[in-house]
Amino acid sequence: MSTTRLGAAAAAIGIGAVVLSGCASSEATSGHLDRPVGWPASGWPATTGEVVEQPATPAVQPSIPPPAPVPCRLPDNGVFKVGKDIQPGTYSYVVTGHPDVGGYWQRLSCLTGDIDCVITADTVNGPGNMTVEPTDVAVEVFDVQLNPEE
Repeated sequence: MSTTRLGAAAAAIGIGAVVLSGCASSEATSGHLDRPVGWPASGWPATTGEVVEQPATPAVQPSIPPPAPVPCRLPDNGVFKVGKDIQPGTYSYVVTGHPDVGGYWQRLSCLTGDIDCVITADTVNGPGNMTVEPTDVAVEVFDVQLNPEE
């Protein structure tokens, strides 16, 4: 190799070393010369042609079935409309009032408050069963907790 070629090779190596030594700063290694020193590339807008990858979103979201309805506990005092508040069927009951006084339930054919609306009724002092018919308009209870039988 001639001296001229050796000198050119050494100069090229020297230039390469200067270029490589300049790569120590974060701007030079990341290709972002327009953001403040110390800002990560992922936290700065892509203004120099940087390709910003978006997180992959699944094409189809898995469907989660709704939870099975939990049988609700009816209040122990009130009027329950059949088909809306209470469903036809057989119910067990317990008295929630004072044991000496007991409780009361009645099945109703109308909601006018007239005595003719009462289909059947019972004053109870302990547990028992009753059946709500699809033709009943409502059920009224006083200190009686109804629980659907399964």
